[in-house]
Amino acid sequence: MDFDEGYRLATEHSNEGVVIVSGNKRLFINQRCIELAGYHTAQEFDKIPFLSTVHPDDRKKVKEIIRKRQSGKPAPSLYEFRFLRPDGSIIYVEISSCSITYMGQPASLGYLRDISDHKQIE
Repeated sequence: MDFDEGYRLATEHSNEGVVIVSGNKRLFINQRCIELAGYHTAQEFDKIPFLSTVHPDDRKKVKEIIRKRQSGKPAPSLYEFRFLRPDGSIIYVEISSCSITYMGQPASLGYLRDISDHKQIE
């Protein structure tokens, strides 16, 4: 097994959502990310622009963080936002992200986890 194949297997079996975003386009998503956002398949999720799945009150913040990161400016590597799911429900996620080059273009790699239970306790 080569590194790329091993990374893909590890990513697909992760308990965290994994996403690579460039601008408002998802370049890669794993199944857990699809589930967190409330979708069933990658094809279904791919029809929706990335920022459309972010709660309207969080979109400006998320868009600005992505813009800064992809332009090489300092941006938070750990932050929270809400997914707006297709059924109207909302979940809180924490994302740990960094800048990468993916397929020759600047992008952001993010690892997402559901923190909704923690938010309810707060």
